[in-house]
Amino acid sequence: MLNSLDFLTEMELLPEEAITLEPSHLIQAANLSSQVNPERQWQVYLNALALFSFEQWLQRRSGVFTLNYEHCSLMQPSYAEAIPAVCNLEVNQFRLCLLAVGDRDDTVMIPAAAVDLPEFVDHFYVVLEVHEEQQQATIQGVLRYDQLVRYRQSQPIQVDADQNYAVPYTWFDADPDSLLLYLRCLNPAAIALPTAASDRPPSLAHWLQFITQPAINASLWLREQWDEVAQEFSWILLPPPVAASALRSPITDSFRRSPGEEFEAIVQQLERSGLRLPTQARGAYRDWIMANIPLRLYAVVGELPPVEGTPEWSLLLVLGAQPGANLPQDISLEISDPNGILVQRSLDVQTNGDYLVAQVSGTWDEKFLVSITLPNGERLTLPPFTFQPG
Repeated sequence: MLNSLDFLTEMELLPEEAITLEPSHLIQAANLSSQVNPERQWQVYLNALALFSFEQWLQRRSGVFTLNYEHCSLMQPSYAEAIPAVCNLEVNQFRLCLLAVGDRDDTVMIPAAAVDLPEFVDHFYVVLEVHEEQQQATIQGVLRYDQLVRYRQSQPIQVDADQNYAVPYTWFDADPDSLLLYLRCLNPAAIALPTAASDRPPSLAHWLQFITQPAINASLWLREQWDEVAQEFSWILLPPPVAASALRSPITDSFRRSPGEEFEAIVQQLERSGLRLPTQARGAYRDWIMANIPLRLYAVVGELPPVEGTPEWSLLLVLGAQPGANLPQDISLEISDPNGILVQRSLDVQTNGDYLVAQVSGTWDEKFLVSITLPNGERLTLPPFTFQPG
């Protein structure tokens, strides 16, 4: 049982004030952020400043705590990039999740991975307001995991498009001294954490791709609509594919062929080889350069007849090069779900044609992850594809 009165008499009660960051902290934070993709660097930088601020605060308030961040998510680039928080920070056998925020709002964004993936669920969620320009931070609130579970039962919250939960600030204890009490007097077993399934087949990093990345809702393509993710990644909608029998002769000059004409020619070739597209299928494409190789990816989606009353959808992918270029040997196209790889295609000397083709199907609640790997090992993973009719 907590004896808060005795504990507080032992502590040096300091006035609540901002935590000042040292220049060395800014350098360390910059070094950590440089290890991730540019679009994630700012958040990783703020997370690192939150970690160093919390460490200073903990040392200032009490010298009895041992902080270990060797295994925290921030120190592993693949996790630091995927989760916009510092998870698995160890203090006195407790696990903490640090949430770096800018100016305070009415809600705190907690990454879904830190709530739904047992490997990243922590005993406490600690909010730190970080002001990088002033080189200062303050602790704004503390929330126990078991309290979060109870609050969610009475006031359900949903994951947003960025894979975060918007948690009201009122759920947090505004007094940071409560965290010191818990760390000093509470047994970690008093806050039960979920355990991960021991038979989970793919790697944890693979699971993170599905739970941390905003998904592309490809069902919108059937209504000629885009979501923010499709717009961000510059997908371009194509006209509905025409049946092979109705197509005009394909244009042989690839330099003169538009993406729409190339798409029609691809559909014609695939249907002649026996592949059939769903009724009302709709396609889109995107161009980009990867390691100086100009690539083009076509994606075609559509509804399938229900299986035992369960609606299904299909995803067809065609990877090629932009006009005037060729796919390199040993490039590969891969489609996976949360349980592992479903389809993998590679271009080698035995492969005929100029494209890699892969197709999968599943129920409306299934997501598919697409990855492209170059011969030099460089790998690009796209946001997951979903099919969520409105």
